[in-house]
Amino acid sequence: MSLLDNMQLVSNAPIAPMAITILGDAGTAKTSLLALFPKTLIIRTEDGTKSLNNKESVMQTPVLNSSAEVLQWLSDIYNSQDSKIQTIGFDSVTKLNAIIEDEVVANDQRNPKSINTACGGFGAGHNAVAKVHRSIKAWCDLLSSEKGIHIVFIAHSKIENLDSPDMDAYSRYGLKMNKQSLGVYVDDMDMVCQLRLNTVVLTGKGELDKAKAKSTGGINILAHAQASNVTKNRYDIKKEIPFIEGVFPFQSIIDTGRYIENYNVDQSTGEIKGGA
Repeated sequence: MSLLDNMQLVSNAPIAPMAITILGDAGTAKTSLLALFPKTLIIRTEDGTKSLNNKESVMQTPVLNSSAEVLQWLSDIYNSQDSKIQTIGFDSVTKLNAIIEDEVVANDQRNPKSINTACGGFGAGHNAVAKVHRSIKAWCDLLSSEKGIHIVFIAHSKIENLDSPDMDAYSRYGLKMNKQSLGVYVDDMDMVCQLRLNTVVLTGKGELDKAKAKSTGGINILAHAQASNVTKNRYDIKKEIPFIEGVFPFQSIIDTGRYIENYNVDQSTGEIKGGA
């Protein structure tokens, strides 16, 4: 048998589970979006589920305080014979990163003062943190490929400065995480999307009157590539998506493998359908 016998048309490939990272500032409904995925288990490293409206349809772990606990949960899910979990969400990998950093520092017999000097310094501490993140991601990949489970990572955003060799330095939104680890949640993901409040900037009237940002209400999902964000997607999303409370915006991706605008709208009545 030749390996060439395993070739197939891209159009005939089965629809794969989603693997996405959701980033945003505090209060931008990241956990609410996660909870709309089908049969979700939220692996908690912080308590962000108190404000959920659909509590009865979402499962959660206790708040976990170590990377070992997170890995044990993933192992138990993988070895379960009758798990009805269809989505695993992490709330949040930002807090998880802080937990792992504390573990690396605490386990270093040289008693370093911070992650920057851990493991001998020169970035070795951050590399040790990234190794744990890669182990967690490897379990997630296994659950996705063998169990068909959607994987969703929630992360807090930050503004980072980029110094490009062929253009002027500029800023963009990224993940609040060290550079060695953030690639785990960006590079090999089907989507990295940002939730952000609709905002306008009001210009000051005089020299001493500073410009002010004002929210106009509503939240948009930014998932297409832009220089100002780490966002990207493999689902043909080309513009911002309004996030409507209680409406799952990615149902078309789960059903068809690509994003279809107005998929949640009843074509006969014009009414918006509910979430998953």
